[in-house]
Amino acid sequence: MSLNWIPPSLRNLYEVHQWRHACAIMRQDFPEEFDEIIEVIGRFRLPKSALVRRGGNRNPTTSGWIYSEFYKKGWCEKEFDDQDQGG
Repeated sequence: MSLNWIPPSLRNLYEVHQWRHACAIMRQDFPEEFDEIIEVIGRFRLPKSALVRRGGNRNPTTSGWIYSEFYKKGWCEKEFDDQDQGG
């Protein structure tokens, strides 16, 4: 089961699911990115205050932190057009 590549420490913190063998694909085809995702998510903590705050789709305490950590690693946002998928 490819979810075994997710460290037990993360599986104990979060309910982990995958779709269409995403974990296996990431681990085999994009191992560096997979490791970066595991590392960043492993350091992430969701404080209760972030859940009770109103407004916006990006809470600066939560997703802002995640975005910042991935940007530091050279990641950037991409947009995909469904029409580019060939159907």
